[in-house]
Amino acid sequence: MSNALAFHDVTFDVKIINNAIYLASVQLAQALDYQSEDAISRIYRRNADEFTADMSQTVTLTVSGNYQKTVRLFSLRGAHLVV
Repeated sequence: MSNALAFHDVTFDVKIINNAIYLASVQLAQALDYQSEDAISRIYRRNADEFTADMSQTVTLTVSGNYQKTVRLFSLRGAHLVV
């Protein structure tokens, strides 16, 4: 199974959680040509009651060496709702 998904010039770094595909908010913002990742966060916060727990979640990822970063991920359905 290929985990490569792309939209415009952005190839998503797909995360698989419980056999579901999730996309990082930063890459979603890039694909939608937003100036800032925070635009996606603001959309989510304004409409959080419309998202189920399976549509968006935060996870802690190891980015480089021991550096960990908390990121918001969206399922494909959650990403569709953001758009």
